[in-house]
Amino acid sequence: MAYRMNEVPASSVLAAALRWCQRGAVPIPVRFREKVPVGEAWQKQRFTAADVPAVFNSTPLNIGILWGEPSGNLIDVDLDWPEACDVASSLLPATATYGRASSRRSHWLYRCSRCRDRQMVGAG
Repeated sequence: MAYRMNEVPASSVLAAALRWCQRGAVPIPVRFREKVPVGEAWQKQRFTAADVPAVFNSTPLNIGILWGEPSGNLIDVDLDWPEACDVASSLLPATATYGRASSRRSHWLYRCSRCRDRQMVGAG
């Protein structure tokens, strides 16, 4: 069954949050159609699969992930440009991927125990 974005049932967000927990990731609630985490001190939240049903309940939400140490050093290589997606399989080791319907393999997941917390934004 296909849903429009504003009709996505909370249960599917709940199911997705539980799947992230199964991968060892720490999901956090994010405001619907935004990239703003819900709640104070969201960087310190550590929700487990047991917490997810209460956290991702009836309010429309997005899912964010606390990458790095909170999620067992799981990192997301975010390929924002179509050209990066085109060459990724030639340059990056095979791994689990995900993405939106328009770019299904735009995020590549790795465990990186020697990585430092760092965010790269744009070039220039």
